[in-house]
Amino acid sequence: VLAPIVGQISVPALAGIMVAVSLDTMQFGPTFDAAKAAWADEEGSRIRFGVLVVTAVLCYQVDFAVGIVSGVLLDRAINPGGIFNQNKTPA
Repeated sequence: VLAPIVGQISVPALAGIMVAVSLDTMQFGPTFDAAKAAWADEEGSRIRFGVLVVTAVLCYQVDFAVGIVSGVLLDRAINPGGIFNQNKTPA
């Protein structure tokens, strides 16, 4: 029913909406904090910043879904209790 109306919206207008939404959802504070911590060489900060960079590149170059899933998996892998850091003693 709304398809003809939606079809009248220009591509630049849709792109502007997408940019506005992405800027509103991006957390600039934590991103800058991660960069500062990596620059200051705090413990584990370079690895966390590397995960952030890999996730951003994958989102931009490949696909948002691939980037997000990869970022979550990498984050879980490096954090305590993550998939690579579980205590493997038998119960």
